[in-house]
Amino acid sequence: MDLGLSGKTAVVAGGSRGCGRGISEVLAAEGAAVVFSGHQRGPVTATETALLAAGGKTVRVVADMTTREGALAMKVPHLEDPMSAVNIRVAVNAVMKTLAQEYGPFGIAANVIATGPFDSELSRDYRASDPGVKTEKWYRAMLPAGRWGNPVEMGWLAAFLCSERAAFLTGETIRLDGGYGKSLF
Repeated sequence: MDLGLSGKTAVVAGGSRGCGRGISEVLAAEGAAVVFSGHQRGPVTATETALLAAGGKTVRVVADMTTREGALAMKVPHLEDPMSAVNIRVAVNAVMKTLAQEYGPFGIAANVIATGPFDSELSRDYRASDPGVKTEKWYRAMLPAGRWGNPVEMGWLAAFLCSERAAFLTGETIRLDGGYGKSLF
């Protein structure tokens, strides 16, 4: 599907593995030049090679985004953010609401993708790290979709959100979790 992203530039922090790579792949396939980062040179190089082989345009940055130097290498506003991802979800949503208000007049949309269980190297490593961790079988039983998400599915949603077809969608949190979340908000 042509989402009109050709000639656009997309920035994907953590875009060399898992869901970030899925997003990078789809955005590149849609014609966007993808600037992506990762803190491990091997996955960054592998992702760049794959994107270029598929005809994509990329700029790779090997940087640990949790450090000041890494953030400066990527040029993002969150230079010193030591909190874990779980603890900043509310803040991220609030920031997106603020960004939507401030940058909407310039045609810039700001949305959050709230994720559930996705099959990625990171999630497989996490499950393998501790026998007490909830198993893939447990998650599958808890997911109305009956399976884990594929990182490329995250990419499809991100590409849509970056497109003109979603130009009126801004300041929102969109759950992409296979039905895992049970709350209304």
